[in-house]
Amino acid sequence: MTTPKIKALPLPTSRVLNVEQTAAYIGISANQLTALRKSGQFDVPRVPYCKGYDTRRVDDWLDRMGGINGLGMTDEQAWLDACDG
Repeated sequence: MTTPKIKALPLPTSRVLNVEQTAAYIGISANQLTALRKSGQFDVPRVPYCKGYDTRRVDDWLDRMGGINGLGMTDEQAWLDACDG
């Protein structure tokens, strides 16, 4: 018996994502994202004039939530340490 394959989400084609795309990007529902935003936990500002979220700022937010605040992608050892918990 084979395990069914799970389709991966396609990578974003735009740097600025709307609410639904941003929620999918971080792995939650749009309603959950709205609740996080209203509570102040999702403090990523929207890009002026398009009401979307910059993926780089979303990535920074994810880094902060994951405990790897202020680390650059070049700091591989720090990333590995953070992943080991």
